[in-house]
Amino acid sequence: MQLLTSIFGEIPAPSHESLDLATRLEAACKALGGRAGDSLTVRSGATVLGEVTALPVPEGFDNWTGAIFAQSPLMQIHWALDKHSELKQPGDSRVDRLPLCRLDKIGTLGYDARDIFDAFGVDKTAAEWSPYPGFWDHDAKRVVCISQKPNATLLARGKPLPGRKLKDATAVWSKAGTILIVSRLRTNTHRVIATGFSDKVLGNTWWGFEDSKLTADQKKALLLWLNGSLSILLYFGRRAITEGAWMQMKKPAWASMPVLDVTALDAGALHALAKAYDLLATQDLSPIAQLNTDLVRRQIDDAICNVLGLPNLTPMRDLLAREPGLSARDIAPRERVEDNESEIDEIQEMEVKTPPVPKKRSKRLAK
Repeated sequence: MQLLTSIFGEIPAPSHESLDLATRLEAACKALGGRAGDSLTVRSGATVLGEVTALPVPEGFDNWTGAIFAQSPLMQIHWALDKHSELKQPGDSRVDRLPLCRLDKIGTLGYDARDIFDAFGVDKTAAEWSPYPGFWDHDAKRVVCISQKPNATLLARGKPLPGRKLKDATAVWSKAGTILIVSRLRTNTHRVIATGFSDKVLGNTWWGFEDSKLTADQKKALLLWLNGSLSILLYFGRRAITEGAWMQMKKPAWASMPVLDVTALDAGALHALAKAYDLLATQDLSPIAQLNTDLVRRQIDDAICNVLGLPNLTPMRDLLAREPGLSARDIAPRERVEDNESEIDEIQEMEVKTPPVPKKRSKRLAK
């Protein structure tokens, strides 16, 4: 079990204050008692000094979850959802069990982008006919909704690229799917995590998802789930951090990602989610980081919550939108020092330019 300690503000310099903080942190660690996912706030009077969180040591491809989140309440929501398929929102004693499963239980992730390049050339003009349609790149200004159409044609290579081995185009194409799942994105500009197509495609910045075992309604339900706020939270907690809001997801992390088990839903639930998909799949979404104000994303969440009997997700969306790793903004940005300095300079300059007020002289009475 790992104990993650977050100290707010600067570590106190005086020895007695440092000892007091250490004592309070030690007492908080003992009070947790090793209960995974629990946190305690460390206070001194009305001042919050920090937090202590108990988490198991990560295994395999798991992240150090506590270091991923800036807010412990959101970390706890993610922990319960990712590890126990339970939804527990802060300030609410209600616990809801969700029918989740690993992504690789219901389908197979396709080949890496390098393998696709080894098997195919790409024609972005689609001037040549090919039985292999593709969806190339991830333009945040163009990919604004879930439902998409191919924008490129893939051409099977006759000879390998320099320094590479030729891949069998038929074998690579066998892992194409009508669902593409993002491999990397920038959450403050990109809008979708997964896209849906009427026919099979391959993409260069996406993982193809071989979904032949799923029915049409199951595919629609999965696409709706993948672009909902609960899926965004799970993605955020499993991401590989690169720079600010720019992140990627490794293939093993996607394969083990908890998703809605669409194979376990009854016909009525699937029909309701498929109907919601048909209504929302072509509507423009806001960037992922704006999920708390995105009306279309809220409708996606509402459709999922209505089918699964879940409470309103507004508290979780509000917390997630505050995360610096999602929005690329500080939760409470501090005023820049240079701004303060410029204000001081302006005040001083005004004092120099403003003429002094003349003092009144007392008149002396002539004798």
